Amino acid sequence: MTLPYVIFTTDRALFNVRFPCLKIRQIVHHDFMRYTLSGGLSYRPFVPPFFFGAVNILESLARPLMPIVGHAMILTVERLQKPGRQQADIQPLSRKTT
Repeated sequence: MTLPYVIFTTDRALFNVRFPCLKIRQIVHHDFMRYTLSGGLSYRPFVPPFFFGAVNILESLARPLMPIVGHAMILTVERLQKPGRQQADIQPLSRKTT
């Protein structure tokens, strides 16, 4: 999570200058124990499946610490309308033109 943290938290002012049409609406940090204990993407789980209920409870209790210890983040970004352009002229970011 280092790169997203740097771009969207540490260098947020630079992001706002370079991308004035994008506004960060929300940043949610999550998964500091579940990902590691589940084995991530490559390994077998380090704990048995029935233990994950307790892990979920611990993570919910640690929610205030997530910006510090979280492995992942979910960003909600809004695309703002440029002055002088109609909303219909703005295409979604995911659409590819051919």
